[in-house]
Amino acid sequence: MYKDIFESIRNEAEKRNMRERTIQLYCSDVSYFLRWIGKNVSDLTLEDAESFLTDKRLEGRSPETHNHYRSAIKFLYKKVLKTVWDDDISRTNMTIHVRETKGRIDRYTILSQKNLDLLIEYWYD
Repeated sequence: MYKDIFESIRNEAEKRNMRERTIQLYCSDVSYFLRWIGKNVSDLTLEDAESFLTDKRLEGRSPETHNHYRSAIKFLYKKVLKTVWDDDISRTNMTIHVRETKGRIDRYTILSQKNLDLLIEYWYD
């Protein structure tokens, strides 16, 4: 069903001279993610990835396993789907992702334009 996606992952990974085992793991992790989400690839959103990753962490997956999932999904979004991957700050939604807040839960909070401007100034100065 997702044969084209796995071929694209392989092609993009080979361009970057990634190891065969890494390519296999990426395909396996992306396959698991796609089955879990149950959507067409063209309908995927960043929120889908965040929901999956949050669910896996809440299930008690090890940090290593969580990082494997995250790396594979990020590769899918950035290199195959050509989607902008906002790690912790979304300028589009004016939100910021705060990891492991009270209760070890990841949360999104509102990002004001003033704070975004300050962050941009900090990054690029």
